[in-house]
Parts: sequence; C-alpha cells; structure tokens
Amino acid sequence: WKGIDDLLKAAHLLRGTPQLKWAVIGGGHAERHQKLAAELHLDGIVHFTGHLDDPFPAMAALDLFALLSTAHEGVSQAMLQAAYLEKPLLSTRIGGLSEVCVDQETGLNVAPFAPEEVAKAVLTLKGDLSLRKRLGQRAKERVIERFTLLHTLDQMEMVYRSITIPI
Repeated sequence: WKGIDDLLKAAHLLRGTPQLKWAVIGGGHAERHQKLAAELHLDGIVHFTGHLDDPFPAMAALDLFALLSTAHEGVSQAMLQAAYLEKPLLSTRIGGLSEVCVDQETGLNVAPFAPEEVAKAVLTLKGDLSLRKRLGQRAKERVIERFTLLHTLDQMEMVYRSITIPI
C-alpha cells in the first residue's frame, strides 16, 4: 500500500529518459517489487536498497522524495525526514500525506493508482531545478513550523487547556 507498484510503473513509462534513476529505500515486500521491476525491464534504472539502519544518506542523495500510498497513511515520518532534508515531495493525498506534501507548495500531489501522473510529475520536477529547490525549501520550512517536538507539545497543551475545567 506504499504505492511502490505505481512508482515502478512510472519508471517503466520513463525508462528511456536520460539521467533518470529510481531508488526504493527500505525492505518491505522487496522480493515482490524486485520481481515486478524485472518484469518491467527496469534493471539498472531502479535500485533497491533493502533495509537500512540509517536511511538518511540514501534520502540525502535523492533529487525528490515520493510516497505514493494507496491506503492507511498517517503523517509519514519518512516524508517528514525527506522534507527536513529539503527534498521536494511527490505524494498521493491519502491520509496525512497532504499535511506535509502541499500541492505546488512543498511538492506535487498525484492520484493513487496513477503511474501516468507520477511520470508526468517526475518529468516536471526533473526539468525544473528552481522548482525543486523552492519546493524543497518550503518543505523544510513546513516541517519546522508544524512538525517539530516543540510545536507538537504546544498543540497538545492547547488541547488540554481547552478541555480543562477551572475549579
């Protein structure tokens, strides 16, 4: 449900695009996804890292971060981490993803199960370095403004204050 099939299908659609490589970071269901990648002739185009104890170096090497979940997604820690690393975001609007990936502000949103939209968004970002930089900078700003520990604690305090009955 992380949308890796859609990512692989988008990679297949763009497999002839020069200087375009894809990385799947993490190890969940890797064998199934590697089989699909082989069926789509994506050898040398898509790289699977497997589980990484420290995913930050791999994330830092990306030009953009995609999370194409199709169901059951809250605010993704991986997306927050990528945003903090100033990566432009590409995601579906599932669950809490759009709280971090705000369309045209911190990244681009696509529909779930839409590899054609993913491919189009990747080409848009590939072709526009200034857009990638702007979205990445705004993504980091959004994390700092809304998702730090201090912000979370302030929000919790506001909730508690609103429900506390004075004695």
